[in-house]
Amino acid sequence: MPAIAIVFLPKCPLCVAAYLGALSSLGAGTWLNAAWGLPLCASLAAIAVGALFLRGRRSGDYSPTLLGLAGAAALLVGKLAIETPAVIYGGVALLVVASVWSARRDARSPVGHPVTTGQPSTNTTS
Repeated sequence: MPAIAIVFLPKCPLCVAAYLGALSSLGAGTWLNAAWGLPLCASLAAIAVGALFLRGRRSGDYSPTLLGLAGAAALLVGKLAIETPAVIYGGVALLVVASVWSARRDARSPVGHPVTTGQPSTNTTS
């Protein structure tokens, strides 16, 4: 029996889309959104903010992380609480801006060195 189930599992991203489309046409889309909408959206937002946090910890500047956190919060509230497209798109835009800001900040810093903050170095080794 498990071997038969493996045959029906999707094997590529297009197959996953086809399966979800078929399930949606049968009316399972509403059930899937209700069951998996919040956990999936919250998990992906947490991954994005976590990546921003790790870059912030490396550079010492958490400003992009805070902007990304605001964007993730707007995205979740707009999608799951008030269902307003303007808030959803605003949250996505904030996440994109925070990611680009963080990536550009990393690109400007020398490899292996944190971003300088204008404070004198405490390194006393010569």
